[in-house]
Amino acid sequence: MPFNVLPVLLIFTALGVIIVVVLRRLPEITSINTETIPEIKAANVKRQLLARRLERKIRYTIMAVWESTATLRAGAKEKAISYYQKLSKLEEHYRQLPTIKTDGVADINSSSPTDQPSQLVREADNERQVGRLPEAEQLYLKAIKLDPRRADAYLGLGLVYRAQRQYKEAIEALVYARKLCHDDNSIVLMLGEVYIEAGRPGEALSIFQAVVKSEPRNEHHLDRLLEAAILLGKKKLALTTLSALTEINPEHLKLVSFKQRIAAIPSKPRRIVG
Repeated sequence: MPFNVLPVLLIFTALGVIIVVVLRRLPEITSINTETIPEIKAANVKRQLLARRLERKIRYTIMAVWESTATLRAGAKEKAISYYQKLSKLEEHYRQLPTIKTDGVADINSSSPTDQPSQLVREADNERQVGRLPEAEQLYLKAIKLDPRRADAYLGLGLVYRAQRQYKEAIEALVYARKLCHDDNSIVLMLGEVYIEAGRPGEALSIFQAVVKSEPRNEHHLDRLLEAAILLGKKKLALTTLSALTEINPEHLKLVSFKQRIAAIPSKPRRIVG
């Protein structure tokens, strides 16, 4: 039995000696500066160099991206300034316009061909037709400034904005042209077209319904009403309009396409009463 206890005592004695030695040497161990060890010092230096290199690389990348977009940012800034100035001009012109009355509205082409606004409108029309839209816009605005009741100038301005896909401005100009010359269906139809292109077929539908009501056998008016009805998924109205269009012109070029699109409109489920 004593021989079995002896190894255990030796183990505990050895552990005690180790603990005593460690406790005595602990201040020396804790005072060791690991950064003075060559391997650790080299590793720290390498880590710092890599961090600085990465920082420089990120900085250079950001600078390169910023410089490469300088032209794009300048163009966007100029476009924003131009757009703001354009809106400011329109707002100023609209604010200066007189109150519109329902009677006594001058006809769209009633002005004398020799007066300055008419000349400006003709020049603007020419510029617009050859694709010089900014020049046309400025000429239309000059004509409106001289004669705020020029419906043809507002119509031309609306066409310019439509060509530039500035639908909000196009609608504003055409709405005012319609107020000045409310009996001109060409302005009304153009407004409806812009509503469709702007993704507002509901407003286009009401316009086309009004012109079809005034001219029920006009092929073009029925065509546009049918287009709006299909876009809105109004199958019943589309079928009725298609029938009227077919009756007027059985060889209308878009009849087949219209029929296919109407067929693709889902029918509303019938309510079962019981």
